[in-house]
Amino acid sequence: MSHPASIPRLEIIGLAQGGEGIARLDGQAWFVPFAYPGDTVSAQPAARHRSWGRALPTLVHRPSPHRQPFIGGADAPKQAYLWGCFDYAGQSAWKPRLAAETLRRLGGILIEPDFIPAPESLRLGWRDRCTFHPDPQGRPAYYLWHTHRAEPVRRCPLAGPHVNRALENLAETGISGPVTVTAHPETGETLIWCADKDRQRLADRLPYPVNSPRNGQPAARFMMDGVPVVNGAFCQSSLLLNRILRDAVSRAVGDAQTILDCYCGNGNLTLDLARRAAVTGFDICPSAVEAARSVSAGDYRVGSEPDMARALDSTDFDAVVLDPPRTGARQLASALAGCRARRIVWASCDAATLARDLRTVLAGGWNLVACTVIDLFPYTPHAEMLCVLERPS
Repeated sequence: MSHPASIPRLEIIGLAQGGEGIARLDGQAWFVPFAYPGDTVSAQPAARHRSWGRALPTLVHRPSPHRQPFIGGADAPKQAYLWGCFDYAGQSAWKPRLAAETLRRLGGILIEPDFIPAPESLRLGWRDRCTFHPDPQGRPAYYLWHTHRAEPVRRCPLAGPHVNRALENLAETGISGPVTVTAHPETGETLIWCADKDRQRLADRLPYPVNSPRNGQPAARFMMDGVPVVNGAFCQSSLLLNRILRDAVSRAVGDAQTILDCYCGNGNLTLDLARRAAVTGFDICPSAVEAARSVSAGDYRVGSEPDMARALDSTDFDAVVLDPPRTGARQLASALAGCRARRIVWASCDAATLARDLRTVLAGGWNLVACTVIDLFPYTPHAEMLCVLERPS
């Protein structure tokens, strides 16, 4: 289908789930990235379908009240930060609204989530884990939005000072594949994870421990708030904002004495709880499970979703805690629906897969008694959601 050469004026009336602006013109919806509610823009169509299109803004005629100067200045590629010009007041208004709409549309769930904003001191510089990709000259870079075009970044405005210091080191050494930097926000301990082909060269040139998937060495780690952060294993992008999530989970679990932790990873959500309750955890990442086991009295095991489902079916836990990957817990939803726990405490970074899986569990007779959007990812469209489910008394 042919595209118009340009669209002279689009009024942005809302935001889509992925964070793009939404406009309507002649009965058709247009998704406009890097535009915010209240903007009026000219735009260049990039794709068009029967009922919707996508257009890239070329000129802002009237800025949104929530539009601000780009957070990265000249140090970072503007098109790598979808909400890089969206002020925090606008983000705070829209994140719970988008979550509520996704739960309604995909899960048939009507609820107005609570919202916990990021502290003002952590709305920039919050990232303690970043992945950089090489540009054609081998400089550490970010992919531009919806592309695999890498543009170099000198300093990331969302990253903490220790990550940005490692970024400077990587710019000097050069990279030939993706490199993940994880840094302790308080001590500065820094871990580097890279491709096998780059490990020896980076290990020789960087003042940090370097691991890769098949290098045969134990993965380096550091401790943060009593939790082992393991090189190459999942951890939250912000180890300081993670404290908000851990506190919320602890409150939601309440006085449960037996807890099943599904997708437990390094025990992030239950290591503290294991001091006062019997915790059983499952995860498919051996290095994370071994680290959790080494610092806790909890029974952490390497196991997949079928192992979690068998545990749900065979044991009566007071509470189930889960924090699945972005793809959700589809394979576990039926087992959760039928389990005999008193409470489910469910963290998710993806509202769409959460809505899909919650629908299955709620059909099993559970009630959604609380839903909170926690802003662990300021200046991005992402947020963490924490849901609490209980059986009717």
